[in-house]
Amino acid sequence: MNPKISVIVIIYNMEAYLKKCVESIICQTYTNLEILLIDDGSNDNSLAIIREYQEKDSRIKVVTKENEGRAKTRNLGVATASGEYIAFIDADDYVTVDYVQYLVGLTQNGKYDIGACPDRIVYKKRTIDVSRDWNEEILSSKKFFDKMFKNELLNIDISAHSKLIRTALFKKYSYPAQVEFEDEYVTHKLILAANAIVVGFTAKYIYLKRDDSIVRQPFSEKRLDLIVGEEKMVADVCHRFPGLIQGGNRRLAEIYINSLGHIALLNNFSKYSEIINELKNKLFRNGKILMKDSYFSKTNKLSLILLKLGFLPFRIVNNVYYKLFRT
Repeated sequence: MNPKISVIVIIYNMEAYLKKCVESIICQTYTNLEILLIDDGSNDNSLAIIREYQEKDSRIKVVTKENEGRAKTRNLGVATASGEYIAFIDADDYVTVDYVQYLVGLTQNGKYDIGACPDRIVYKKRTIDVSRDWNEEILSSKKFFDKMFKNELLNIDISAHSKLIRTALFKKYSYPAQVEFEDEYVTHKLILAANAIVVGFTAKYIYLKRDDSIVRQPFSEKRLDLIVGEEKMVADVCHRFPGLIQGGNRRLAEIYINSLGHIALLNNFSKYSEIINELKNKLFRNGKILMKDSYFSKTNKLSLILLKLGFLPFRIVNNVYYKLFRT
Protein backbone atom coordinates (compact mmCIF):
# COMPACT_ATOMS: atom_id res chain seq x y z
CA MET A 1 0.00 0.00 0.00
CA ASN A 2 1.23 3.46 -0.95
CA PRO A 3 -1.21 5.92 0.68
CA LYS A 4 -1.57 9.38 -0.77
CA ILE A 5 -0.34 12.03 1.66
CA SER A 6 -1.63 15.60 1.73
CA VAL A 7 1.12 17.92 2.93
CA ILE A 8 -0.40 21.23 4.05
CA VAL A 9 1.62 24.43 4.50
CA ILE A 10 -0.10 27.49 5.97
CA ILE A 11 1.56 30.66 4.69
CA TYR A 12 1.38 34.25 5.87
CA ASN A 13 4.27 36.60 5.07
CA MET A 14 6.91 33.88 5.04
CA GLU A 15 9.02 34.90 2.03
CA ALA A 16 12.27 34.64 4.00
CA TYR A 17 11.73 30.98 4.88
CA LEU A 18 9.38 29.63 2.25
CA LYS A 19 11.82 28.37 -0.36
CA LYS A 20 13.68 26.16 2.09
CA CYS A 21 10.39 24.75 3.36
CA VAL A 22 8.93 23.97 -0.08
CA GLU A 23 12.22 22.58 -1.42
CA SER A 24 12.34 20.12 1.47
CA ILE A 25 8.85 18.90 0.56
CA ILE A 26 9.21 18.50 -3.20
CA CYS A 27 12.47 16.57 -2.69
CA GLN A 28 10.86 13.90 -0.50
CA THR A 29 11.81 10.30 -1.18
CA TYR A 30 8.11 9.46 -0.78
CA THR A 31 6.49 10.81 -3.94
CA ASN A 32 2.76 10.07 -3.66
CA LEU A 33 2.06 13.55 -2.36
CA GLU A 34 -0.53 16.26 -2.70
CA ILE A 35 1.18 19.50 -1.69
CA LEU A 36 -1.28 22.18 -0.58
CA LEU A 37 0.31 25.63 -0.23
CA ILE A 38 -2.34 27.88 1.29
CA ASP A 39 -1.66 31.60 1.33
CA ASP A 40 -3.59 33.39 4.07
CA GLY A 41 -3.60 36.83 2.45
CA SER A 42 0.14 37.51 2.55
CA ASN A 43 1.27 41.03 1.67
CA ASP A 44 4.88 40.11 0.95
CA ASN A 45 6.30 38.00 -1.89
CA SER A 46 5.07 34.65 -0.54
CA LEU A 47 2.34 34.12 -3.13
CA ALA A 48 4.69 34.80 -6.04
CA ILE A 49 7.17 32.29 -4.65
CA ILE A 50 4.66 29.46 -4.34
CA ARG A 51 3.22 30.24 -7.79
CA GLU A 52 6.69 29.61 -9.20
CA TYR A 53 6.88 26.24 -7.50
CA GLN A 54 3.40 25.35 -8.73
CA GLU A 55 4.62 25.75 -12.31
CA LYS A 56 7.49 23.34 -11.66
CA ASP A 57 5.69 20.55 -9.78
CA SER A 58 2.26 19.20 -10.74
CA ARG A 59 1.70 17.88 -7.21
CA ILE A 60 1.50 21.43 -5.87
CA LYS A 61 -1.87 23.14 -5.49
CA VAL A 62 -1.87 26.80 -4.50
CA VAL A 63 -4.90 28.05 -2.58
CA THR A 64 -5.39 31.75 -1.84
CA LYS A 65 -7.73 33.41 0.62
CA GLU A 66 -8.15 36.62 2.56
CA ASN A 67 -6.32 36.84 5.85
CA GLU A 68 -8.35 35.09 8.53
CA GLY A 69 -5.69 33.47 10.70
CA ARG A 70 -4.17 30.02 11.07
CA ALA A 71 -7.22 28.20 12.41
CA LYS A 72 -9.53 28.94 9.47
CA THR A 73 -6.67 28.33 7.07
CA ARG A 74 -5.94 24.93 8.63
CA ASN A 75 -9.63 24.06 8.34
CA LEU A 76 -9.58 25.00 4.67
CA GLY A 77 -6.52 22.81 4.17
CA VAL A 78 -8.24 19.83 5.77
CA ALA A 79 -11.38 20.39 3.68
CA THR A 80 -9.30 20.60 0.49
CA ALA A 81 -7.07 17.60 1.20
CA SER A 82 -7.70 14.45 -0.86
CA GLY A 83 -5.01 12.27 0.71
CA GLU A 84 -5.55 9.43 3.15
CA TYR A 85 -3.27 11.18 5.63
CA ILE A 86 -2.47 14.81 6.42
CA ALA A 87 0.90 16.26 7.42
CA PHE A 88 1.09 19.90 8.50
CA ILE A 89 4.43 21.64 8.00
CA ASP A 90 4.91 25.22 9.22
CA ALA A 91 6.11 27.56 6.49
CA ASP A 92 9.18 28.65 8.48
CA ASP A 93 10.26 25.06 9.17
CA TYR A 94 11.57 22.31 6.93
CA VAL A 95 11.93 18.53 6.97
CA THR A 96 14.50 15.86 6.18
CA VAL A 97 14.34 14.28 2.73
CA ASP A 98 12.85 11.06 4.16
CA TYR A 99 10.39 12.72 6.57
CA VAL A 100 7.18 11.52 4.93
CA GLN A 101 8.65 8.09 4.17
CA TYR A 102 9.56 7.72 7.82
CA LEU A 103 6.09 8.67 9.07
CA VAL A 104 4.33 6.44 6.52
CA GLY A 105 6.55 3.61 7.71
CA LEU A 106 5.48 4.27 11.29
CA THR A 107 1.82 3.90 10.32
CA GLN A 108 2.78 0.61 8.65
CA ASN A 109 1.51 1.94 5.30
CA GLY A 110 -1.95 2.83 6.56
CA LYS A 111 -2.62 0.36 9.37
CA TYR A 112 -2.37 2.90 12.19
CA ASP A 113 -4.00 6.33 12.41
CA ILE A 114 -1.10 8.52 13.56
CA GLY A 115 2.67 8.48 13.14
CA ALA A 116 4.79 10.96 15.09
CA CYS A 117 8.44 11.89 15.47
CA PRO A 118 10.42 14.47 17.49
CA ASP A 119 11.68 17.85 16.30
CA ARG A 120 15.25 18.93 15.71
CA ILE A 121 15.21 22.42 17.23
CA VAL A 122 17.27 25.19 15.64
CA TYR A 123 18.07 28.26 17.73
CA LYS A 124 20.17 31.23 16.64
CA LYS A 125 23.38 29.89 18.14
CA ARG A 126 22.82 26.15 18.46
CA THR A 127 20.82 23.15 17.32
CA ILE A 128 19.30 20.51 19.58
CA ASP A 129 18.78 17.05 18.11
CA VAL A 130 16.99 14.86 20.65
CA SER A 131 17.05 11.72 18.46
CA ARG A 132 17.55 8.42 20.25
CA ASP A 133 18.34 4.94 18.99
CA TRP A 134 15.16 3.57 20.53
CA ASN A 135 12.68 1.10 19.08
CA GLU A 136 9.47 2.48 17.64
CA GLU A 137 6.47 2.22 19.97
CA ILE A 138 2.85 1.47 19.10
CA LEU A 139 0.83 3.31 21.74
CA SER A 140 -2.80 3.47 22.71
CA SER A 141 -4.18 6.95 23.38
CA LYS A 142 -3.90 6.36 27.13
CA LYS A 143 -0.31 5.22 26.91
CA PHE A 144 0.61 8.14 24.66
CA PHE A 145 -0.67 10.71 27.14
CA ASP A 146 0.80 8.84 30.09
CA LYS A 147 4.22 9.00 28.44
CA MET A 148 3.74 12.59 27.29
CA PHE A 149 2.84 13.70 30.81
CA LYS A 150 6.00 11.97 32.04
CA ASN A 151 8.13 13.62 29.31
CA GLU A 152 9.09 10.20 27.99
CA LEU A 153 8.43 11.04 24.33
CA LEU A 154 11.37 13.41 23.88
CA ASN A 155 9.68 16.56 22.50
CA ILE A 156 6.75 14.82 20.79
CA ASP A 157 3.71 16.77 21.90
CA ILE A 158 0.27 17.93 20.78
CA SER A 159 1.41 20.41 18.15
CA ALA A 160 -0.01 19.97 14.65
CA HIS A 161 3.39 19.40 13.04
CA SER A 162 5.72 16.38 13.23
CA LYS A 163 2.79 14.05 12.70
CA LEU A 164 1.01 12.10 10.00
CA ILE A 165 -2.70 11.94 10.85
CA ARG A 166 -5.42 9.98 9.09
CA THR A 167 -7.65 12.48 7.30
CA ALA A 168 -10.87 10.77 8.41
CA LEU A 169 -10.12 11.69 12.05
CA PHE A 170 -10.60 15.38 11.23
CA LYS A 171 -14.25 14.91 10.25
CA LYS A 172 -15.51 15.48 13.80
CA TYR A 173 -13.18 18.32 14.68
CA SER A 174 -12.22 21.76 13.41
CA TYR A 175 -9.65 24.27 14.61
CA PRO A 176 -11.27 27.06 16.68
CA ALA A 177 -11.02 30.52 15.18
CA GLN A 178 -10.05 33.60 17.17
CA VAL A 179 -7.54 31.82 19.39
CA GLU A 180 -3.79 31.54 19.30
CA PHE A 181 -2.21 28.09 19.63
CA GLU A 182 -5.20 26.58 17.86
CA ASP A 183 -3.61 23.14 17.59
CA GLU A 184 -3.67 22.88 21.41
CA TYR A 185 -7.44 22.58 21.15
CA VAL A 186 -7.61 19.85 18.50
CA THR A 187 -4.58 17.54 18.25
CA HIS A 188 -5.30 15.79 21.56
CA LYS A 189 -8.82 14.98 20.34
CA LEU A 190 -7.40 13.36 17.23
CA ILE A 191 -5.06 11.32 19.40
CA LEU A 192 -7.94 10.26 21.65
CA ALA A 193 -9.85 9.12 18.55
CA ALA A 194 -6.94 7.21 17.00
CA ASN A 195 -6.69 3.42 16.85
CA ALA A 196 -3.02 3.82 17.77
CA ILE A 197 -0.19 6.35 17.71
CA VAL A 198 3.12 5.01 16.46
CA VAL A 199 6.09 6.95 17.76
CA GLY A 200 9.56 6.99 16.24
CA PHE A 201 12.46 8.60 18.04
CA THR A 202 14.50 10.03 15.16
CA ALA A 203 14.04 13.77 14.63
CA LYS A 204 12.96 14.34 11.04
CA TYR A 205 11.22 17.71 11.45
CA ILE A 206 13.41 20.81 11.74
CA TYR A 207 11.71 23.37 13.95
CA LEU A 208 13.10 26.90 13.68
CA LYS A 209 12.91 28.87 16.92
CA ARG A 210 12.49 32.38 15.52
CA ASP A 211 12.52 35.33 17.91
CA ASP A 212 9.35 36.66 16.27
CA SER A 213 7.48 33.34 16.23
CA ILE A 214 4.32 33.00 18.28
CA VAL A 215 5.94 30.79 20.91
CA ARG A 216 8.92 33.14 21.34
CA GLN A 217 7.11 36.46 21.47
CA PRO A 218 7.01 38.39 24.76
CA PHE A 219 4.11 37.47 27.03
CA SER A 220 0.77 38.98 26.17
CA GLU A 221 -2.76 38.04 27.11
CA LYS A 222 -2.95 36.06 23.86
CA ARG A 223 -0.74 33.49 25.57
CA LEU A 224 -3.65 32.77 27.88
CA ASP A 225 -5.10 30.84 24.93
CA LEU A 226 -2.25 28.36 25.36
CA ILE A 227 -3.05 27.91 29.04
CA VAL A 228 -6.78 27.48 28.37
CA GLY A 229 -6.02 25.03 25.56
CA GLU A 230 -3.77 22.98 27.83
CA GLU A 231 -6.37 22.99 30.60
CA LYS A 232 -9.01 21.78 28.16
CA MET A 233 -6.66 19.09 26.88
CA VAL A 234 -5.92 17.81 30.38
CA ALA A 235 -9.62 17.88 31.28
CA ASP A 236 -10.54 15.86 28.18
CA VAL A 237 -7.76 13.32 28.67
CA CYS A 238 -8.41 12.85 32.38
CA HIS A 239 -12.15 12.55 31.81
CA ARG A 240 -11.41 9.59 29.52
CA PHE A 241 -8.57 8.25 31.67
CA PRO A 242 -9.02 9.25 35.36
CA GLY A 243 -5.83 7.44 36.27
CA LEU A 244 -3.82 10.13 34.49
CA ILE A 245 -4.96 13.00 36.74
CA GLN A 246 -1.62 13.36 38.53
CA GLY A 247 0.19 13.40 35.20
CA GLY A 248 -2.25 16.00 33.89
CA ASN A 249 -1.69 18.22 36.91
CA ARG A 250 2.06 17.88 36.41
CA ARG A 251 1.68 18.94 32.80
CA LEU A 252 -0.33 22.02 33.77
CA ALA A 253 2.22 22.95 36.43
CA GLU A 254 4.92 22.90 33.74
CA ILE A 255 2.78 25.17 31.54
CA TYR A 256 2.11 27.58 34.42
CA ILE A 257 5.82 27.81 35.26
CA ASN A 258 6.70 28.31 31.59
CA SER A 259 4.14 31.11 31.30
CA LEU A 260 5.41 32.78 34.46
CA GLY A 261 8.88 32.56 32.94
CA HIS A 262 7.68 34.45 29.88
CA ILE A 263 6.16 37.15 32.09
CA ALA A 264 9.41 37.39 34.06
CA LEU A 265 11.29 38.37 30.89
CA LEU A 266 9.24 41.56 30.59
CA ASN A 267 10.39 44.89 31.99
CA ASN A 268 6.77 45.76 32.75
CA PHE A 269 5.99 42.38 34.34
CA SER A 270 4.01 44.05 37.14
CA LYS A 271 1.34 44.82 34.54
CA TYR A 272 0.40 41.15 34.79
CA SER A 273 0.34 40.88 38.58
CA GLU A 274 -3.19 39.48 38.58
CA ILE A 275 -2.23 36.72 36.14
CA ILE A 276 0.97 36.04 38.11
CA ASN A 277 -1.02 35.55 41.31
CA GLU A 278 -3.59 33.36 39.59
CA LEU A 279 -0.95 31.06 38.10
CA LYS A 280 0.96 30.89 41.40
CA ASN A 281 -2.22 29.92 43.25
CA LYS A 282 -2.92 27.16 40.73
CA LEU A 283 0.61 25.86 41.20
CA PHE A 284 0.53 25.94 44.99
CA ARG A 285 -2.70 23.90 45.16
CA ASN A 286 -0.73 20.81 44.19
CA GLY A 287 2.65 22.04 45.45
CA LYS A 288 3.28 19.29 48.02
CA ILE A 289 2.38 16.53 45.56
CA LEU A 290 4.53 18.08 42.83
CA MET A 291 7.57 18.31 45.11
CA LYS A 292 7.30 14.55 45.77
CA ASP A 293 6.65 13.70 42.11
CA SER A 294 9.69 11.98 40.60
CA TYR A 295 8.57 13.00 37.09
CA PHE A 296 8.45 16.70 37.98
CA SER A 297 11.90 17.98 37.04
CA LYS A 298 14.41 19.44 39.49
CA THR A 299 14.32 22.68 37.49
CA ASN A 300 10.56 22.95 37.95
CA LYS A 301 10.84 22.08 41.64
CA LEU A 302 13.40 24.87 42.03
CA SER A 303 11.00 27.23 40.25
CA LEU A 304 8.25 26.24 42.66
CA ILE A 305 10.49 26.94 45.66
CA LEU A 306 11.54 30.32 44.23
CA LEU A 307 7.93 31.28 43.58
CA LYS A 308 7.12 30.45 47.19
CA LEU A 309 9.79 32.99 48.17
CA GLY A 310 8.31 35.54 45.76
CA PHE A 311 8.12 36.42 42.10
CA LEU A 312 11.30 38.54 42.13
CA PRO A 313 13.66 35.68 43.16
CA PHE A 314 12.03 33.52 40.50
CA ARG A 315 12.44 36.29 37.93
CA ILE A 316 16.17 36.73 38.60
CA VAL A 317 16.99 33.03 38.22
CA ASN A 318 14.61 32.58 35.27
CA ASN A 319 16.14 35.42 33.28
CA VAL A 320 19.70 34.23 33.86
CA TYR A 321 18.70 30.73 32.75
CA TYR A 322 16.98 32.11 29.64
CA LYS A 323 20.06 34.06 28.55
CA LEU A 324 22.33 31.06 29.05
CA PHE A 325 20.25 28.25 27.59
CA ARG A 326 17.35 29.52 25.46
CA THR A 327 19.09 31.35 22.62
